[in-house]
Amino acid sequence: MKRSRLCLFLALIAPRFMLAQAPPPATDGDWPKEVNSDGAHLVIYQPQVDSWKKDRLEARAAVTVTPAGSSTQVYGIATLSARTEVDRDNRMVTIQDLKVTKGTFPGANQDEMTKAVRDSLPNWPHMVSLDRLLADLSMTNAESEVEAMTLKHDPPKIIFSNTPAVLI
Repeated sequence: MKRSRLCLFLALIAPRFMLAQAPPPATDGDWPKEVNSDGAHLVIYQPQVDSWKKDRLEARAAVTVTPAGSSTQVYGIATLSARTEVDRDNRMVTIQDLKVTKGTFPGANQDEMTKAVRDSLPNWPHMVSLDRLLADLSMTNAESEVEAMTLKHDPPKIIFSNTPAVLI
C-alpha cells in the first residue's frame, strides 16, 4: 500500500517539479530591431554571419537610417566586427567590442550615414541566440560550398547542313 502511494505521489508531483526546473528557451527577440541615436532612427535587420572563428565574429546587417529632421529613409549595409563570448548553458552569445568596419549606402553621404550607424552601436542588442548564429553560419558555409563548384559552360557543337542529312 505504501509503495502505491509513493508511485502515485511521484507520478503527480515529479513532472511539475521537472517543469519548474527547466530553463527558459534562449531567445534574442524578433528582428528587425529599432534604435534611436542622436535624433536619427535606425532599423537594424538580422545580421548575416560571414565568419565566426574562435571569438571573432564578422557579419553584415541591412540598416535603414532616417536622419534627424528628415523623413527620408536611407537603406544600406553595415559590415560588422565583434568579439564574442558564448554561454552554452543558456544558449546565448554576448557581443563585445562591436565595430562598424564599413558602411555602404548607395545614393547617400557614405560618411554621414556610417557615422550615424557607429554612433548608435551602444544601443544595439548585445545578446544573440547561439542557435540563430549557428544556423546562419551553416547557411553561409553551404552557400560558399555551392559557389566553389566549377561548372562547365562550353556551348554545344552545332552542326549545320544546307542539304538534307541524317545524324548517325
